[in-house]
Amino acid sequence: MRSTYQEICKQIDLLRAKGLPFVVFRSPASMKVTLLWQENTTLHTFDAEKSNGFVFAPFLHNRPAYVIPNSHSMEYIMGTAALDIEVASNISSSETTPRPHKDIQHATKKHQSLVAAAIKKIKVSEFEKVVLARKESISFDLDPMQTLSKLLVRYETAFCYWFFHPELGSWQGATPELLLKLDSSSLQTVSLAGTRKYDPFRSVEWSEKEYHEQRLVTDQMLSRLQGLGLSPVASETFNARAGNLWHLKTNIETYITAHVPLLSLIEALHPSAAICGLPREKALEFIEENEGFDRQFYAGYLGMINHRASAEGQKNTEAELYVNLRCMSIEGTVANVFIGSGITTDSNPLKEWEETVHKAQTMTQVLMG
Repeated sequence: MRSTYQEICKQIDLLRAKGLPFVVFRSPASMKVTLLWQENTTLHTFDAEKSNGFVFAPFLHNRPAYVIPNSHSMEYIMGTAALDIEVASNISSSETTPRPHKDIQHATKKHQSLVAAAIKKIKVSEFEKVVLARKESISFDLDPMQTLSKLLVRYETAFCYWFFHPELGSWQGATPELLLKLDSSSLQTVSLAGTRKYDPFRSVEWSEKEYHEQRLVTDQMLSRLQGLGLSPVASETFNARAGNLWHLKTNIETYITAHVPLLSLIEALHPSAAICGLPREKALEFIEENEGFDRQFYAGYLGMINHRASAEGQKNTEAELYVNLRCMSIEGTVANVFIGSGITTDSNPLKEWEETVHKAQTMTQVLMG
């Protein structure tokens, strides 16, 4: 169903008033905004081989993932300039300043202590890398429809979304990281690591620590895909800008000549060394014992999946899934912003804290009027 952006906003208002589940999203470099919704509050568990719709999965595999079926939908397609105009009309002109709930000095000290503890473990070879996250709770005055509109305008190259289910809560984000793009003959994914703040007046320069971290992520993904009998090929590593940040990025692609279950592909790639660590099991153990909060859907995955029958009667699966980074959960007038950074033997606790501050700006900037 083709609609205007304002019609989508009105439909979302109706769904919110009734407390019904919905998701609205836009893929990178696409001008198509899609809204899916349910007519009841049923919580649909995700089945990788059967479900059709938008999947919303947590960080941990041992917890269930959920799906909003694609039976009810609206689409909005328009050029960038027109999108700017329509979205701007949905954003309040008032200004507000997000207000952190916790003392920043305490949060700084706590995160740096956690990073230092991880570095000690790495130096005695308990694991090679671990990704440590923190949660920052911020009071804000904007309506979530306004923050979504700002995400759509500011982050054209990110996967932007707003997901709501009364049993799972309200989440928004603008993630730069593709988990996988799958069709009947090929699989694409990316290795993304390293973070530097974008400076329009200076070219980005990377340290050996950051190149090493990127190689760890790439090598792990190649190895896991090879373990499924695939022959992935990696591109040269290049600089990729995501909003106000630079990352190191490597594209990975492989042909698929025989059926590989979607769940096997997901479990091979998620959680990667970019959001968990290496080896995966040891890093997960450290995260669960030391981070001190539940990541929930942060660093999980989300996106569209469709299973279709081919002309030959075979099942073709199309999927476009992203890692749920640069995201926040919304509880009334409080936004819980989730951010993390990769820790290796050459990490510096202060610089790792500063990296999380830079990453948090993706969300904190849209919380300001």
